[in-house]
Amino acid sequence: MQLLRGLGLKAIEIPTDPNTGISVEALEMALDQWPIKGVILVPNCNNPQGFIMPDARKRAVLNLAQRYDIVIF
Repeated sequence: MQLLRGLGLKAIEIPTDPNTGISVEALEMALDQWPIKGVILVPNCNNPQGFIMPDARKRAVLNLAQRYDIVIF
């Protein structure tokens, strides 16, 4: 977080379901509101929740990334 602040960047927390990962709907709302350039995700064996994001949700996030021209880290 200090690195982001030092670079003049802001982190936005997106709600996450404890079983399936990031909320695609909330991510899309954030993409509509802010000039987001990238998303950091841990889709498999997320710590501390331990979920594995379903393939359908991964595809939905990828579709958003392509539509909004953002990078997924």
